[in-house]
Amino acid sequence: GELILFRGRPQRVRPADIMLDPLYYNSHTTGAPFVWQGVPVITCPLINMGSRVGASLLSGVFNAESREKMSGMEESKEEFEHILDDMIVKSAEQYVQKAVRLATDTPRRLYLRRALLRLSHTSSLLDGQAKAKSVEGGVKMAVDLFHSVQHISSPRGCESSLR
Repeated sequence: GELILFRGRPQRVRPADIMLDPLYYNSHTTGAPFVWQGVPVITCPLINMGSRVGASLLSGVFNAESREKMSGMEESKEEFEHILDDMIVKSAEQYVQKAVRLATDTPRRLYLRRALLRLSHTSSLLDGQAKAKSVEGGVKMAVDLFHSVQHISSPRGCESSLR
């Protein structure tokens, strides 16, 4: 398919120093441009699903495949382990503490920015073209399965009118 480029929103967030993900209902798709543009995101996953999206996004960027991509940065692999600790917190109190720390610790904030920029542009999580191909493959598999004889039989009286 044709490549569609969205301009505007991702570039608008770049001047931000830190993004504070809302506590009870995270930013969801609004948070992705911040990560993609290298803005450190502070998030606090709670019990409900809506509060865990930011942590999931960050964990998707900083995963096992990320360790290899970090090899060119001057910081050690031990430092890599603490990246998520700076952005994914466990309480509202820690949320405020990390926000103040990153606001006042320019070298750490810039390190997180470099790490996010480096990893987000190579992360499979934010690779829209790969995601589209994956969804396309899933739809093709579903259609093939529907048209095959390997479908699941419905109980008597519940037959689908689609066949």
